[in-house]
Amino acid sequence: MKNSFLIVFALLCTLIARGQDSSKFFFDEVGVSVNRTHLFDETTEDRFGFGVGAYHSFRPEKVMNIVFGLELNHTSQFKERAEAKRFSHREDVTYSINTISVPVG
Repeated sequence: MKNSFLIVFALLCTLIARGQDSSKFFFDEVGVSVNRTHLFDETTEDRFGFGVGAYHSFRPEKVMNIVFGLELNHTSQFKERAEAKRFSHREDVTYSINTISVPVG
């Protein structure tokens, strides 16, 4: 129940802001989000992360337009035990994963 509440809360914290129609700044839309890893693993503790994105819409007045942008997402997870090599392991490991993507739609 606690995880369900946190997931719904994270979905509600998503914010999208639309800029002015005539702007000298290239990106006209900004997005900020909160995310959480969700793994079905007994040795992994899910953690929160965040995302930031900026987008530009080409031909916004038309029915069909092109959207281009940049996104940065950060996620984190904690593992009690992680396999390091063939006959070794590490304990209490925190993985921080940062991704940069270029969405085009």
